[in-house]
Amino acid sequence: MQKSHWIGEVQSGMHDGKEVELKGWVYRTRGSNKIHFIVLRDSTGTIQCVAKREALGDDSFEDLKASLIETSIILKGMVNVDERAPGGHEIVVSSAEVVGPVNPENPFPITESAMENAEGGETEFLLDNRHLYLRTGRMTNMLKIRSSVFGAVHSYFRERDFTEYQAPSFVAGAVEGGSTLFEVPYFGRKVYLTQSWQLYAEAAMPALERLYTVAPSFRAEKSRTRRHLTEFWHAEMEIAWAGNAEVMEHGEGLVRHIARTLLDERSDELAEVGRDLDLVARYADSPYPRMRYDEAVETLQGLGVAIEWGQDLDYSKEKVLTKEFDVPHFLTHYPR
Repeated sequence: MQKSHWIGEVQSGMHDGKEVELKGWVYRTRGSNKIHFIVLRDSTGTIQCVAKREALGDDSFEDLKASLIETSIILKGMVNVDERAPGGHEIVVSSAEVVGPVNPENPFPITESAMENAEGGETEFLLDNRHLYLRTGRMTNMLKIRSSVFGAVHSYFRERDFTEYQAPSFVAGAVEGGSTLFEVPYFGRKVYLTQSWQLYAEAAMPALERLYTVAPSFRAEKSRTRRHLTEFWHAEMEIAWAGNAEVMEHGEGLVRHIARTLLDERSDELAEVGRDLDLVARYADSPYPRMRYDEAVETLQGLGVAIEWGQDLDYSKEKVLTKEFDVPHFLTHYPR
């Protein structure tokens, strides 16, 4: 049952003129009583497959014709190069097997009309069907991008001899602030979901010197904006014998490495979800400016923002300040 051919390979031209066996799910389907067109999906892409009654026989053709969206099927056939087909290739089907049919009384629910008519709107509808939304092209692309980001974090630190170090998810106290702790009952005691790995890292730093983690963190604050997430994955590092300049170098180096990795591995996926590849390239290639707090205050005052020296820069001021830059930047020398 293990797969030997992938749609992405076929669309890349690896199997032109050869017979392949594709295993995947029905993405779209249309046709007549004599010929049927199936767009097949797997994790690497989609491809058009052409099935004819005379080639498959009545029983197999009727089974294929009755297959609804997300039916699991196995198709065998020749790879035909055809510029008219999406991706430039299609499969001329010689045999078909329906592995997992979809119940006609409970079809795949994510459709344009269903989202338009859903109570609570499109977002709530997709959240209610999250397990199925994962199968859509957008979510598949986002998960692949996320995987490459995680891989880039690990490769950056490991190439520099950092040691990956894990800490517990249940902790006894706060790292950031007591008001955002998630309290959890723990066999008659109170513990909390971790906000950060920081305190454990500080304890381990004299032993390991260079250490990092990628782990979930939890904050008991309502997710009103992207800056307020109840759960997120947190890349953190600690390093001994280093000052602020070295820490900033690693911060810049890590973001540069992630951006470069995404361009190398996931340019197609980034484009498909509407991301600006030129912006990602600037993140990968351009130096990240350093700005002192004094300079930031003067810049904001020059832009008409009401701020006095010594005040904190909240989100509204940060938003104005970042418009002056095309890439991330560091703000240093805050007043003590």
